[in-house]
Amino acid sequence: MKKISLFIVLLVSILNAGEDSKKVVFNLTTGDTKVFETKILSGIANFKAHYQSTLEELDVAVVIHDEAYKFFIKDLSASPYKDDLALNKNHYALSKRLLSMSELYNVEFFNL
Repeated sequence: MKKISLFIVLLVSILNAGEDSKKVVFNLTTGDTKVFETKILSGIANFKAHYQSTLEELDVAVVIHDEAYKFFIKDLSASPYKDDLALNKNHYALSKRLLSMSELYNVEFFNL
């Protein structure tokens, strides 16, 4: 049974190989940590999981500008956001999740 299931999955993948992938661009302007986590980090992971479950490709790009830059600063202590308590509390975890999204889900981040 496992061999048949694997064969069906491979066959469907081969048949869909010539089709273009779906594409989505997120416009990231928020400086709100909760909104960033919910709409970008969790949202993109959910989109990717959905498309993977339907054996479809999804290319994701995130355009960063305005207050959203603060989520991509490596050293907050030398930035205007050094006093942002919510950001400082979650900075390490957010940085790890962003790196994971880039590596695991092939999400591309662009700044303007």
